[in-house]
Amino acid sequence: MPAVGAGAIAGAGLANRIGERPGTLPGLGDRRPGASQLPNRTPEQRRDALKDRLAGENRPGQQPARDWNQTRQDWQQNRDQIREDWQQHRDEARDDWQNWFDDHYGWYGGWYGGYAPGYWGRWDYLWDNYPVAAAVGLTWWGVNSLGATFGTGDYSNPYYTESMPAYYSEPVVTLPLEPAPDAGQAAPALPPGVSAEAVSTFDQARAAFLEGKYDEALKLTDKAIAQMPRDAVLHEFRSLVLFALKRYAESAATIHAVLAVGPGWDWKTLSGLYPDTDTYTAQLRALEAARDKDPKAAYLRFLAGYHYLTLGYQDDALGQFRRALELEPKDTVTAALVATLSPRDAQPAQTVTVTAPKAVPADAVAGAWTAAGKGTAKYSMSLQKDGTFTWDFSRGSKKEGVKGVYSVEGNVLAMEPDGGGVLLAELAAKGPDTLQFKMIGGAKDDPGLEFRRGTSK
Repeated sequence: MPAVGAGAIAGAGLANRIGERPGTLPGLGDRRPGASQLPNRTPEQRRDALKDRLAGENRPGQQPARDWNQTRQDWQQNRDQIREDWQQHRDEARDDWQNWFDDHYGWYGGWYGGYAPGYWGRWDYLWDNYPVAAAVGLTWWGVNSLGATFGTGDYSNPYYTESMPAYYSEPVVTLPLEPAPDAGQAAPALPPGVSAEAVSTFDQARAAFLEGKYDEALKLTDKAIAQMPRDAVLHEFRSLVLFALKRYAESAATIHAVLAVGPGWDWKTLSGLYPDTDTYTAQLRALEAARDKDPKAAYLRFLAGYHYLTLGYQDDALGQFRRALELEPKDTVTAALVATLSPRDAQPAQTVTVTAPKAVPADAVAGAWTAAGKGTAKYSMSLQKDGTFTWDFSRGSKKEGVKGVYSVEGNVLAMEPDGGGVLLAELAAKGPDTLQFKMIGGAKDDPGLEFRRGTSK
């Protein structure tokens, strides 16, 4: 569809949606559901649940042992059923998440419209290439988010330049919430890492934006981000302010780092920031005009795709992302968005029987391991026999640590951090003291990490 036509449709859609805007705006600390946000479970319960998801429900007590190749075939055969089941599961998880926030955080400004439906409708392309990902509900967003958390990701932002804030050289990964308090315990006034001063500053920024004072809104947003640099809500809002200011390259770089690890807002959420739809429509038309004037500017295509998807126009968004990918073929985030939005082949998935890689016994991976990554990156992984793990990595002055539970099925290591989600990696034993580790869903040319047995800290 021609660019102007897409804008005309968007404008018409905006006019029809004026009554759908919410009365409240999203607050800070916005995060997708994770294990730590649902009722508390013991490490043993989490470990057993993770094992069952990989190997099949109730296998230890009711099913005979299966060989590794059979397990892999089961993943392949069941992925489409999991795909069908996931819609209901996803909606239930979102409801649980909302109820949890409502119960514990009175400060929260009310739930908003949510994420753009285009992301949620076609988000599981990863499952076609890695059926094991379907077994644990892992999506490409989960891969990128946990890859950044574990320091194994290979993110690159084609729109980032050194003149921009350094936040956007890496994905904007919001820190996980702490576990819900036990019954009878008082809920904290604010989530961990959320600053009351930042909340107030963000309120002022939104008020300035509503009045069209975009320069002031940007200054206030930057002030809030300085206090909470890893909050995705703040950064998505910052992209919108830059969009309103016609600073499109910066806006694209900002939203790129957000979309690398999670979906963007839907129309209800975004429109609630504007006094009327005419204001937003004029800004969208200005972006389209800039894009048409410079058709080879990938950042303009990427930014337009984000806004079309926010409006609910998936096909128009897909067209923009495809063109952006042609212009920036190494951009893995845009490639994933194209794969996510592209209609899946109507033909049923073919079960392909291949020789299973050699299984790695769980006992063989227990212990302390160290590895060196690119540049100055260093990793330390400790897999305890009780099914718990600790993971530390450093890169220059940056140091991060993760802990949680793990399970091994065949040659697949599944690691569930306390903050939620599951990281999957394929293992290959190269002798008793060397272990090859390659994250599932990562870059195709990723060589992985070679861990060597070390000593516990």
